[in-house]
Parts: sequence; C-alpha cells; structure tokens
Amino acid sequence: MTGWRVGYSASNHAIAKIISNYVSHSTGAPATMSQIAAATALTGDQAHVSAMKEAFRARRDYICRRLSAISGIDFLTPQGAFYIMLNIEACLGKTLGGRHIASDGDFTLALLECAQVAVVPGSAFGAPGFIRLSYATGMEKLAEGIDRLEKFLG
Repeated sequence: MTGWRVGYSASNHAIAKIISNYVSHSTGAPATMSQIAAATALTGDQAHVSAMKEAFRARRDYICRRLSAISGIDFLTPQGAFYIMLNIEACLGKTLGGRHIASDGDFTLALLECAQVAVVPGSAFGAPGFIRLSYATGMEKLAEGIDRLEKFLG
C-alpha cells in the first residue's frame, strides 16, 4: 500500500516488545483511514495481489536490466519493496549537467533540474553516495526516466 505508512510484524514476544518500544517513541498511530485501508487489504479479496506482484517484478526486472547497461552507477537487485538504491559514488567529483557533483544531494538536485527526474538522496537514509529511485509507476514513465538518467550521465 504505497504511502499509507502502515505495517505489522509477525514476531516473537521479545522482538515485538522491542519494536513496540521503538515505535511508541518514533511515530504516532496511523490515521484511521489508513488502518481501515490496511485491514481491508489484508482481509479482502486477494485476487489482485498476484497481478500486482507480477507487475512490480516486471518493473524491477526492466529497471535493473536498463540500469546495468549504464556505466557510473551500481546497485543490488531489490528483493522487496519498489525502490532501488543506486550507488553513484563514481559520479562524485565529476561535472554533470554543468554542475559539480560533490554529494548525493548535488546529484539529485542536478538530475531534477537538468533531466526532470526526481530521486531521493541516499544520505536521507544513512547511505551517502547513493540515490533511491522508485519503480512504483508505469513502464512508460520508467522507460522515460531511465532514458533521461542515461542522457544526464552522458
């Protein structure tokens, strides 16, 4: 459920207690509508889940195939979610789009301004030198985004 910020754990009591202690001090409860949506997603008709899983697998495979052909970035194939973390350390210190790239933040800003591709700097997740790219969109937009990234990297 992209963006709903609802999760659950199937864990033993000791782990559940640790998670509960952490969550109680790091976030509030999910909004009521998010809780209802999550309950409906878990208990409702599951027929669509296989189709969605296949669509995300196809997107992941497509984006990995395209990215593996681009020099200057590296990544591990995601095993879950719908994000891919790209290692852009080889781009640091270079000039891209007429801008000096000293950090993942510089890279994301230059990519947005020069190629109109929005990504998130890895430093926001404790991973400087990386960017996070989402593939939770249609194939046409993915292809266009990768085309633009490829052109940006020159």
